[in-house]
Amino acid sequence: MSTLRVYRIFKSIQGESTYAGLACAFVRLAGCDIGCAWCDTPQAAKDDAGIEMTLDEIAGAVDALTPTGMGGRRGLVEITGGEPLRQSATPALANRLAAHYLTLVETSGVYDIRPLDHPIVRVMDVKCPGSGVLRRMDWKNLERLRPEDEIKFVVSDQADVMFAYDTIWRFGLESRLKPALLSPVWDRLEPRRLAAWMLDYPPVARMQIPLHKVIWPEGEPTG
Repeated sequence: MSTLRVYRIFKSIQGESTYAGLACAFVRLAGCDIGCAWCDTPQAAKDDAGIEMTLDEIAGAVDALTPTGMGGRRGLVEITGGEPLRQSATPALANRLAAHYLTLVETSGVYDIRPLDHPIVRVMDVKCPGSGVLRRMDWKNLERLRPEDEIKFVVSDQADVMFAYDTIWRFGLESRLKPALLSPVWDRLEPRRLAAWMLDYPPVARMQIPLHKVIWPEGEPTG
């Protein structure tokens, strides 16, 4: 029976992606070997964090968090981490949830995204130089993206912003995807500075403030 190492399952407001602002159930998986300089969930990075859960148990926990009777509209679920694709059973969980929910998987772009099939929405966090892990990126993943997928760049300085726009144009992403999302490293880059830099570029990227950090600066909700 397939299992996954789960750090936490909880409900919150979606804080990133174009689905920001919507109520969302989160499945935060444990384990990450990437080591971003600005990692904001180091507690989930350890392989022994959290507990082992079967796919049935995870799906049941998500069901318990998601209200029914919404006029047929599907709830929203995000699988995040850690790095979700580091665990081999993640695509099976995503497929199972996608049968009932609009399902997002947030991944670093380091691991091959092809096992995540339609209609799963792949939200790829493209690593900028400031992350310290640019060398880990699998650049073929940018060619594997579908129109419903999304990319974001977490930027720490002006060099990261220049890198983000260069990447968008180099891979022709402005014509293949929704506008890319640029988000400042929380507590390191002032949003107004990012906004000023973005004004020097064509509108092929959208600025995004991590909404969940504004609402809950002390950390994720417990419910």
